[in-house]
Amino acid sequence: MLNHHARNTVFTSLDFEWGARATQTYGALNPVSRENESLKRVYVASKHGMVFQINYATEALEATYRTNETAIYSIAINEAFCITGSEDQYLRVWPLDFSEFFMEANHEGTVCQVEISPDGLRVCCGTMSGSLGILDTST
Repeated sequence: MLNHHARNTVFTSLDFEWGARATQTYGALNPVSRENESLKRVYVASKHGMVFQINYATEALEATYRTNETAIYSIAINEAFCITGSEDQYLRVWPLDFSEFFMEANHEGTVCQVEISPDGLRVCCGTMSGSLGILDTST
C-alpha cells in the first residue's frame, strides 16, 4: 500500500472521507459497496508534513500531498474541506485537492487536535499548551 512512503515515517493522525464516515456504525465502518469504492478514502497525516490519500476498499495509495514543513498532529475531513493541525502552531483549512490552504489560524502552541462540526461551520481546536478554541469557518 504505502511501499517506500512507509519507511522512516511516523503516522500521526487519520480520518475517513466524509462519505465513508456517514456509514459508520458503532465505531466500525460498514463494508464498502463496489459501486462506491472509489469514493471512500482514508487520509493519513505524518510527522514529515505529508498527507496520504488511501482508497479504503482497495487499500491503494491514490495521492500524497506535502502540506507542511513540520509535523501534522491532527487531521479532519468533511465533504468540502480538510483541516490540519500542526507543530508549527497553525490550524489550516484546505480544499480536498490540497492545492493551497483557504485560511489559517495561528495558535499559542502546537495544534494537536482538530474536529469539524457536522454542519461544517465550526472547527474545534486543541493545543499542547492547553488551550481550546472554536473557529467559525463562515466568518
